[in-house]
Amino acid sequence: MIEVRWKPLVLIAVGMFLAPVTLAPSALGAASAPMYKGDVIYAEANHNDNEKKKKNDLPGWDHAALYIGNYRIVEADPHMENWSKDEKKGNYPFNISLVLELHYRSYHAPYDQNHYGKVEYSPLSEITSGEYYQDFLYAWVKVKQEDRDQAVRWAEMRAKPQWPRLNSSTKNYSRPFDYLSPWVIHSKQYENWNDPDEITEWQMSIPRYGYYCSELVWAAYRATIGINLDGRPLTPVVWPSDIEASSYTVEYEP
Repeated sequence: MIEVRWKPLVLIAVGMFLAPVTLAPSALGAASAPMYKGDVIYAEANHNDNEKKKKNDLPGWDHAALYIGNYRIVEADPHMENWSKDEKKGNYPFNISLVLELHYRSYHAPYDQNHYGKVEYSPLSEITSGEYYQDFLYAWVKVKQEDRDQAVRWAEMRAKPQWPRLNSSTKNYSRPFDYLSPWVIHSKQYENWNDPDEITEWQMSIPRYGYYCSELVWAAYRATIGINLDGRPLTPVVWPSDIEASSYTVEYEP
């Protein structure tokens, strides 16, 4: 039986953000798949120690992804596990120079997208296995399944290795990971550039060409059926906890 998690009425103030009260963790490794294609998955990253949790952690959830069926997800992943030692020790995201460098490498060839992040297909087990995340939660979006399917198709299109990239003459990349929007320019945006053959160099150069994790989920629904999954729409960035706060999402235990 699916246990629906009702949205908490009590919020905790964390700095400039409002974070939902933490509820009981999921049973890692034993979770069933989400109910519907187009469901949202929230995840809390593993933390080595309390100091790291205090210094680098987002309020609420750390990650959001979109379930596409068959135990697979589409996500925007920065692949921090593949960063160099210096990059990992570089005080991300508070070191703006590091954020700018990571963004440049994500958007430009010949830097490896598996090192600096991209929009990609991943197995659901990446979230549920416990290797990278210590807790997770599902949510279904209160729209018709045909609308969820549209959002899934939009996200999948950006995960396919069919896109051009700056400094490359080939079209075999997925969309890049956007570091600038959440940490430097503080924004969220979406596009409907659906033909890889019509992408210009200018389009490839602006933040809108790529996505950060929760922005990708938000944009998939915003670009296709026009709904706003940002439960705090007056704030410039859309965090995973903002999607959890949306009136369109209904959270449930795995």
